[in-house]
Amino acid sequence: MRHHRNDAYTQNLEHIDRGATSNLSDFDYLVRAYPDRLTIIAEGDSWFGYPRKNLLFGPNANILDWLADKMSRRINLLRLESNGDELLEMLSGEQKYRLFELLERYGNSINFLLLSGGGNDLLGQYDLPFLLTPGHYQPGMTAPDCINSRQLDRKLELLRLSLLNLMEIRNVLAPDCHIITHTYDIAIPSNRGLHLLGGVIGKWFDTDAWVKPYLDRKGIPADVQEAIVRIILSRFAEVLLTLKHEPETNGRFNVIQTQGTLRPGHEHDWADEIHPSSDGFEKIADLFINRITQLSS
Repeated sequence: MRHHRNDAYTQNLEHIDRGATSNLSDFDYLVRAYPDRLTIIAEGDSWFGYPRKNLLFGPNANILDWLADKMSRRINLLRLESNGDELLEMLSGEQKYRLFELLERYGNSINFLLLSGGGNDLLGQYDLPFLLTPGHYQPGMTAPDCINSRQLDRKLELLRLSLLNLMEIRNVLAPDCHIITHTYDIAIPSNRGLHLLGGVIGKWFDTDAWVKPYLDRKGIPADVQEAIVRIILSRFAEVLLTLKHEPETNGRFNVIQTQGTLRPGHEHDWADEIHPSSDGFEKIADLFINRITQLSS
């Protein structure tokens, strides 16, 4: 029995030694054991944590899967992502305090803080309906006519201020740490939801589409739906790219502009309505890896 326990322990240690974990004790071990590696904390939504089709097996399913795979044994990566998280959640309440405690604990030994957030704040079920103008779609209405511009402006300003607050805290606790985030590629509203395990027992995990149902309820035509999503995601990208020039960034706020990387609606690039496929996520992960390599060289 002891031999089997030692084998299991050795296999687990070898797995941890590759460099990615969601366990803080394991991360402590990695930072102590491999101080010459790049140390990275990642907080985010499903673009960082989208599940594999068979939950535990199958191809890499998100940005961090690919990052951990391609940079194996070169990074110490703490994964804090959670599917469905909003950026405002990550930067407020208990999640904010957890993140700030980690910045304080590790200080300038943290080389990079990776963020994936904002998509659920804008296209989520509790947000998108309130970014649309009240009432049903009327013939002749354009995409801007369908968007509650004042409400969208307020939400984007909340996201901007939350990120600025994060950068202020970073400047105090870990001033050498680079923050890297990303824009979202243009999603085409469709009926493609999340489907796991081939539908055998996946019905407990599967979801309907995230965006199209709310647009359909208002009777908005498909071409206008696509234009609405494009406007919202492009506006968010503009906010992120403009933030780079704020003095609070300390020159260490980096935005991966992914829009144009994936072909909108293409089945090879997208797994469902709003999440890239494994190949699509690999393309975006490569952009992260290139930026990390440039900043650490």
